[in-house]
Amino acid sequence: MFNHLCGESALEKVVLVTSKWGRDSERDFHKREGELKGKHWKTMMDGGARVERLVSGEEQASAWGIVRSILDRVETREIHQTHAARQLRAQLEQMIEAQTQMLASEADAVAGNEEAKTQLQEQEAKVRQIAQQIENLKVSLPKRLARWIKLVMGG
Repeated sequence: MFNHLCGESALEKVVLVTSKWGRDSERDFHKREGELKGKHWKTMMDGGARVERLVSGEEQASAWGIVRSILDRVETREIHQTHAARQLRAQLEQMIEAQTQMLASEADAVAGNEEAKTQLQEQEAKVRQIAQQIENLKVSLPKRLARWIKLVMGG
């Protein structure tokens, strides 16, 4: 169904994400992932789709890793980027770095480390500032849809 909706050319832009990795469970996630890849997602994967894992207990870090891998893949395709797109990518990278630093400081801040609390507050302010900058770069919905359709159609 997905192939019919989006077309074969869109498959190389598809990322299928599996979850629950890192959980203690009797369920064999490797076996299930193999089944998904070999049976249910085989056609999509043969067309260029790829699979990423969302790790339990590390959801934020693994989600950002998936986003980063998507951005890297788009960048390597040498798609013409507007000034706004380059700015958006730089700001997203800054946000990923700030989020990573926040995660590192959070445990120390909870434990009562005052310096860590100050660093955490600074990083939270930085994330809010970057989020506002990204908001300012937003393009109207019709323009975003046109760009997305062009990207999906291989243009």
